[in-house]
Amino acid sequence: MIKMNNTTKLLELAGALLAVALIAVSYVWFDLGSKGALLLQNMQVVKDRELLEREYVTLQGLIADTENDRVALKQYVLSGDDGAVSFLSTIEEIALDSNIDLTTQRLEVKETPPAGFNELEVAFLLKGEQRSMMRMLQLFELLPYQGRVVSLTTTRKKDATTGSQLMEGSIVLRLSITEN
Repeated sequence: MIKMNNTTKLLELAGALLAVALIAVSYVWFDLGSKGALLLQNMQVVKDRELLEREYVTLQGLIADTENDRVALKQYVLSGDDGAVSFLSTIEEIALDSNIDLTTQRLEVKETPPAGFNELEVAFLLKGEQRSMMRMLQLFELLPYQGRVVSLTTTRKKDATTGSQLMEGSIVLRLSITEN
């Protein structure tokens, strides 16, 4: 049996303590690295969240700042079925008051991309005295709605019995419409 003296015992104890210290430092170093990576990941999540919150606040401000503009612009867009019915009723009343025979030939909602409004396509047949017809056609150009004239055709002829100038025509309009 080998006899151990105090110096050998101290060296073995120092070696064991050194090994334990190295293992402990290695474990702490590894744990610190993994916690650091988790911390960086969480910091990015916080940054992303702060960015989203800033964007939300900006959008809320934009919504509040543009409310009057949106209300003003909304009057130029037909609002759903009620808006379409109201529009048609108004046009029919004006035609009746102007002694124009007006027939709604087609009424169809055209789907548009998500960024835009749907469009209500309306086709009318018109018949009446030339002067009244010209005023009615001017009215279509001045409608207080966002839209456009897609097509317009007219023909003139003389009334055999009265000798007055008559016009017949068709017009197709596309007006912006919301779903409600």
